[in-house]
Amino acid sequence: MRCQCCFQGKDAARPTPQCCAIGRCCHEVASEWTVHQAWRVLRSALTQAMREEVALRNVAALVRVPVPRAKKSTVWSVDASDAPLPLPTIAAQALERHRVDESRRRLAAGDM
Repeated sequence: MRCQCCFQGKDAARPTPQCCAIGRCCHEVASEWTVHQAWRVLRSALTQAMREEVALRNVAALVRVPVPRAKKSTVWSVDASDAPLPLPTIAAQALERHRVDESRRRLAAGDM
């Protein structure tokens, strides 16, 4: 099986080749889910072709492709969920300006 980088020519299209174009294959193959979905689409298309009497047999239905296991999701602890997330500088500045504007509005309205 060829890697996706070799097959699609990704590395050759880069300004400076990093792997396949210089002889070091990265072995980046399609994920199990991608292979499974491609097989499902092919099987469905051949089934439709059989209904329309364009194809005599659905050979994709003869192949068994295992359903990939779902990846385990990371469970956050209470400590991790309460930790503040870092904000980009532009977002932090916008929030600070908003806080100052709100303080001015409340002061003007007599709420403070």
